[in-house]
This record gives sequence, structure tokens and C-alpha cells, in this order.
Amino acid sequence: MSEWEFRILPGFGMNKKLAVIGGLVGVCALFFLGKRSGEELTMPSCEVMEKVETPIHFFTGDFVSDERLQEYVDYSNLVLDNSCVPMRRTIAYITRINLKDFESHDTGRLHKQLIDTVGGATLKPMQKKGRYYGLILPEGHAFGRGGFVGEAHLNFSRSFL
Repeated sequence: MSEWEFRILPGFGMNKKLAVIGGLVGVCALFFLGKRSGEELTMPSCEVMEKVETPIHFFTGDFVSDERLQEYVDYSNLVLDNSCVPMRRTIAYITRINLKDFESHDTGRLHKQLIDTVGGATLKPMQKKGRYYGLILPEGHAFGRGGFVGEAHLNFSRSFL
């Protein structure tokens, strides 16, 4: 279609301009009508309770540093604090493993591969109430391509994430 054919359509450019101007006016109106009265957002006051410590044993490769894992745990603790959950996550241990064969996007298969890699006897003590172990996969792994960031599944283990 040439530019001459567009000029034949009456009001084509005018409708586009009116839509843009109308959209901008609408956004401005919503901004002013939806403006709050100036009240500050306040965090809930939490009842001070003793926090339960939940140690996590991480299994991962060399792509993530100990410091980065600690940042993840610190952020998790901040979310728990802000949600008034009396729990504190800690890093129990970090075990570096070869993740070359961990290609599945299925949690069950990944858990089975972890058992095969580190041994069931290693994981058995971590499957007690209040203890957790997690498999940290590299960015771009097949598991994350479906939009997942993490998952826990009670059928495989009450402690696995």
C-alpha cells in the first residue's frame, strides 16, 4: 500500500491524533482523581516473638557466589519480617556439584538427579521437620523458561525446594 492510498482514507491521521490526545487526558485525569490524601504507608506492627531458625543446605554449581546466596537469604528474611512471620532462614551449608546433566524442567526429575548425584544417605538427615535443602540452577536453565523462579513439591520431599 502506498502513501497515496493512506491519504484517500478520510480522517485517518486525525483519528490517530485524537486517540493519543484522549489517552493523555485520561491518564492525567486518573492521576489527579486517584491521588491519595497524603497518608503515609505504614507497616503493620508485629507482635515480638522468638523466631524459629530454618537452616537451608544449598546444592549448586560455581556460577553463584556464597555472597550472592547470602543476599537471597537476607532478602527472604526481610520478606518474612515484613510479613510478621516469626521465622529466620540461615545457610546451613553450600555444596558445589556438577549441574551439567541437570537439564530437565520437571521438579521430580531434578530431585531424582540430585539424589543420584549426592546420594540418598546425604539427603536423608536434611528431610527432617524444620530443615530444608535447595537446588539452585543457573540462569537460563530449562526449569526457569516456563516463568518459574522456584518451586517446592511435598510429594518429593517436605524439605526440598
